[in-house]
Amino acid sequence: MSGVRQPASSRAAGPNARQANGRPQFDAVAKALRAEVREQFEALRAELRDELREALRAEVDELRGLLDPERLVEAVAELLREDGEGPRMLSPAEAGGRLGRSAEWVRDHREELGAVALGDGPRPRLGVPSERVAAYLASSAGSRSEDPENRSAKPIRRRRRGAGMGREADFLPIRGRSPA
Repeated sequence: MSGVRQPASSRAAGPNARQANGRPQFDAVAKALRAEVREQFEALRAELRDELREALRAEVDELRGLLDPERLVEAVAELLREDGEGPRMLSPAEAGGRLGRSAEWVRDHREELGAVALGDGPRPRLGVPSERVAAYLASSAGSRSEDPENRSAKPIRRRRRGAGMGREADFLPIRGRSPA
């Protein structure tokens, strides 16, 4: 039978005809390979999806840690510390405390002290560079008291008498009493 050829009509009949001939099952093999590749692809896809989920969870946890209020405050405080990477800005009250003056005096002398407006509003906060405060102290050391203990940390405010207030005043009489 090996020498007998089948008619062309039976060869063109399709995969069943090839199977009957004993020829390789190209369609069946291709189908099986496709199924195996698809299965491996799905397994790899699931594995990558799980790895990506874990990586994203780790990233989100790290971001949550960065947004933790306590860690945020620590990070900002670290940036604001005086470490030579830029001028430390003092509030008018802090600068006044170092200068032995009031915060109001610092505001009045802001150009002289190199104060910077921190903001765009109608009344922005002022920041005074600590280096400028130190320079002002060094430059005015000769004109002011040499003994730093004689300087008070807070200025003494004296009450002013209003205009027209003398020692004698006319008081209104108390009901039931006659004026003296």
